[in-house]
Amino acid sequence: KLMKIDIEGGEYDFLLKNERLIRKVKYYYIELHPTRDYPNPLDLKDYFVLNGYKVFTYKLPNGCYDMICNRINN
Repeated sequence: KLMKIDIEGGEYDFLLKNERLIRKVKYYYIELHPTRDYPNPLDLKDYFVLNGYKVFTYKLPNGCYDMICNRINN
């Protein structure tokens, strides 16, 4: 299963309010937007790592990040 998330800054709230969903998806492609409440988009990287994902991030010219997550354990 693959989930693409690009909610123009709503990624944090969506993911943190749907924690049960996290482990049901094997791959994520997320575009992270800095917001006033979450100025460091990479904070979600630790969240995914703690949930068993290998995470790759790429900084985009617009200040956002692309994050690719691959669950490494079942």
